[in-house]
Amino acid sequence: MSWLLLHRPLGQFIGNPRRHWQHLATRMVEPNKELRTWRAWACWYLAKEILPEGDFPADLEQIREEGVIEPTHGEIVANLIRLSPADDLSRWLAALDWTHQQLGRERRMAMPVRVRRIGESELPVIQRLGHEIWRKCYPGILSEGQIDYMLSVWYQPDAMAREMHTRGAWFALVEAEALGAVGYLSFERYPENVLFINKLYVQPEMHGQGVGAAALAWTEERARELGCYRLQLRVNKHNAPAIRAYQRAGFKFLEDVCSDIGNGYVMDDFRMEKSLL
Repeated sequence: MSWLLLHRPLGQFIGNPRRHWQHLATRMVEPNKELRTWRAWACWYLAKEILPEGDFPADLEQIREEGVIEPTHGEIVANLIRLSPADDLSRWLAALDWTHQQLGRERRMAMPVRVRRIGESELPVIQRLGHEIWRKCYPGILSEGQIDYMLSVWYQPDAMAREMHTRGAWFALVEAEALGAVGYLSFERYPENVLFINKLYVQPEMHGQGVGAAALAWTEERARELGCYRLQLRVNKHNAPAIRAYQRAGFKFLEDVCSDIGNGYVMDDFRMEKSLL
């Protein structure tokens, strides 16, 4: 299957294997439903690794309506070990290793990180990171004009400083060992014991190494210290990698929110929430 996907003819319709395996895994029937479900997720993972998500997207409507959470590598391994009477795991890992070799991709390992609250003097670092990360992650999701506009409104150091002083917002840098700042976050306390995450971004080359998860865990600790019972955030409806990460961290879909942000632009988001009780 990996060979077929890697050698797919350009411009020829092949359907959407990623979505096919997602549907198969979530709609499996007996006999041996559970084993066959995890075999389907193993095939889905290969498709996910090979096919560009922009061209072969997940079924986000099903993910939202049915609460589907796409599994991690570790979850697939654990369930194939638990369920398979044959050599499913070794065959899958071999196919995955071969796929990564063909793509010239090295296996990503968890990276030690620290999250550090900052003051006004370091807000220009967040401004720089924001411009770098947004221009890597948002083309294809937002227009170039909207990216420019939102960066100009929300990422000026004086605007972020006003958030600190008038709304009590926290800003923090996410730092990786030997690399320095690779991401940032901000949040503020809302009424009714809600901690709202305004920003949480990590350089895309750091994805898959536990950096975002560490930032979320640090934020959750701060929320508990501040007496908050819920975490909330907004995520663009087309930002599939972020939605996937938040679901895996325990966030649930709360509502659709579409906001006019001026200059003819809107933010079309999901509001998501995680209970800390």
